[in-house]
Amino acid sequence: MLPVATPTLVVLALSLLVGCGGGGNKGDRDNAMAKALDNTKSGVNQKDDIEKLKKLKAKAEADAQKAYDDELARITTVAAPLPADLEAACTSAGAGLDAFMQKRLGGDELARWNATKEPDMRKVAEECKTTGSIELGACLAKGLGEASISEFANGSQGDIKAECKKRYGAAPAGGAAPTAG
Repeated sequence: MLPVATPTLVVLALSLLVGCGGGGNKGDRDNAMAKALDNTKSGVNQKDDIEKLKKLKAKAEADAQKAYDDELARITTVAAPLPADLEAACTSAGAGLDAFMQKRLGGDELARWNATKEPDMRKVAEECKTTGSIELGACLAKGLGEASISEFANGSQGDIKAECKKRYGAAPAGGAAPTAG
């Protein structure tokens, strides 16, 4: 038994054949079909098309980078009220890392993260405390917690941490940012 869509396809194919000169000479029909399927435009060369595609690609990449930068600026801008003390701010930063990972992982990876997340969250909190900056802790908590999945994939938490440190205080020399994973 033929699928229901088959009669529709047959009618469509016959319509194209007749519309392209299906009732006349075979050579005329082939030429008409070739013209109908030709997707090139007279007077336009391939080099122009390649240049247009390169420009479109560059614009798309620039637009994507701007969206990323705009979101990074938005999520790393802290506003009042700030946490009451450094301990609360840095604990929130660790929780922000957990929120970041919860949105990005699934299945076995999420189960593995949930089983082993405490040391990574603690590292973020401890690093935050060494800076003495409540603003940094608030930035990390907000940035990691609010980062969209569309702009910030797993692994990009380092960009958020770096931006917060740049804006609100860097870790002491030799203190590398911990990575979760």
